[in-house]
Amino acid sequence: MQSMMLDASFLLLVSCILHFYYLSKGQEVTYCDNSMNYTSGSAYQQNLNLTLTSLAANASLTGYYISTVGQNPNLVYGLINCPGFISNEVCKTCANSVTTKIIQLCPNQKSASVCNENCSLQYSDSQFFSTADSAIRLSVFSSQNADDPFLFRSQLGSLLGNISNNAAADTSRLAVGRTSYTSSIYINGMAQCTRNLTGSECLLCLQIIISYITSLSSDSVGFRVYTLSCNIRYEIYSFFSLSSLPPPPPPPPSTPTPPPSTPTPPPSVQPNSTATATNDSTSNDGDILALVLYELLYQLGLFYNHI
Repeated sequence: MQSMMLDASFLLLVSCILHFYYLSKGQEVTYCDNSMNYTSGSAYQQNLNLTLTSLAANASLTGYYISTVGQNPNLVYGLINCPGFISNEVCKTCANSVTTKIIQLCPNQKSASVCNENCSLQYSDSQFFSTADSAIRLSVFSSQNADDPFLFRSQLGSLLGNISNNAAADTSRLAVGRTSYTSSIYINGMAQCTRNLTGSECLLCLQIIISYITSLSSDSVGFRVYTLSCNIRYEIYSFFSLSSLPPPPPPPPSTPTPPPSTPTPPPSVQPNSTATATNDSTSNDGDILALVLYELLYQLGLFYNHI
């Protein structure tokens, strides 16, 4: 257990560094590996085209697909994954888009990846199916903050821990859950890994995301964080089917506060209007960078103390 926590701490350090390396403007992040190129019209290009066609055609069937085409030295490995809250139609549209776009953005590269809120795609001439890529590629958060941050963080921490453990234990590598925040507001969460990961690899990837969210000290009532191998989302509105979930336990009592002079209605949340990309929020970049740099220094010291 101590070894796993040390691994998570060190990988969080690396992930936070890569977070600022990978993130770009907009809701899509592309990485092109310029170290190895292929020649136009080569066997590798033909195998890559077949790989991308196969990924686009099969992505929406289950939201996940892997493909291997060709023989060494022109073997191409490909993987595509859609988050669990995305419909089959949206997944299909995203898959068709990224499989076309990645060729345009990374021409003649033997290894590349693209990640957005609806799907992620990666291909390479090296086998990567047994390796988790837990670098934070994209994060999106709600502009609304919790009224009771202490209670919200406490309930959220328990929820994220539970759904991460459940996702790692389930062969689908997907789990959802909800917990009470107030008597009328619930926190809904989803944790997911790509199905090529083992349970332990999945759990470690999700723990890195949770540590990343915690390091930002955010009181946001909604957050979505994506890596190529796993993703976590939580909101105070429902974004998945609740039919299979048991009723959540009642919330613990919050710290009493003096009643306001004039009663105010509870805040309403519009699912499509509160999300803001961290990389597009110029007012938050300095604070987030300072917090992450502080976390890097802290985790680096923690890492060397355990050596």
